[in-house]
Amino acid sequence: MDRTGEAGTVIGSTGFELSRDGTDALIRSVAVAPDRRAAGAGSRLAMFALEQAAQAGASCAWLFSRRSGPFWQKLGFTNADRERLAAVLPETQQVCL
Repeated sequence: MDRTGEAGTVIGSTGFELSRDGTDALIRSVAVAPDRRAAGAGSRLAMFALEQAAQAGASCAWLFSRRSGPFWQKLGFTNADRERLAAVLPETQQVCL
């Protein structure tokens, strides 16, 4: 999903990939223009991705994060077992890489 600002500029994007059975979702990066980060755009995009994944049938959401841990922890995420993530989402791009 992309969000567009008033002047038609993209201010952020996010997405997700579902597991083969649709019960797990890998949330892809939430990217937001620097001038919009303190305004809550990232949180809104993340919640949108989570809601869309749930509507698509996912009951569990996963993500990879190197620098954004505190952001995701505020949304309820905790550290996860990488082996389990790889087992439930083996065909996603990030796991394949």
